[in-house]
Amino acid sequence: MSATKAKRAAYMRHWQAANPERIRAYSIKAAKARPWARSFSERRNGARRRGIEFSITQAYLRTIWTGKCAITGLPFDTRVRLKGKTGPRPFSPSVDRIRPALGYVPGNVRFVLHCVNAFRGTMSDRLMKRVAERIK
Repeated sequence: MSATKAKRAAYMRHWQAANPERIRAYSIKAAKARPWARSFSERRNGARRRGIEFSITQAYLRTIWTGKCAITGLPFDTRVRLKGKTGPRPFSPSVDRIRPALGYVPGNVRFVLHCVNAFRGTMSDRLMKRVAERIK
């Protein structure tokens, strides 16, 4: 890292530590304006680590974003924090691969509730619904 970049990074760390309220306000505003952005970043980074194909863009995710789960039709909880806790919650949006072997490619992803994605795992929709019926 060049001296100029290191100096700028040190300044930004100092500014961020001194202005947590401004950062929080910006984070909330950005999350409301682009609720798909966090899912995009998380999935892209995970795909890189695991060697999974990733060719979707934020523009593509914006086109498929409806604000509701593609499987259940329930609305997403897009709040940044809930009582000081971060991370995914059951009703947070999650990018799901319809056919896991294909990776994150256009036409193979959809937004679902985090709890649905965790429950589904690598099951097909049909098998997941069968298991859910048995639980019910």
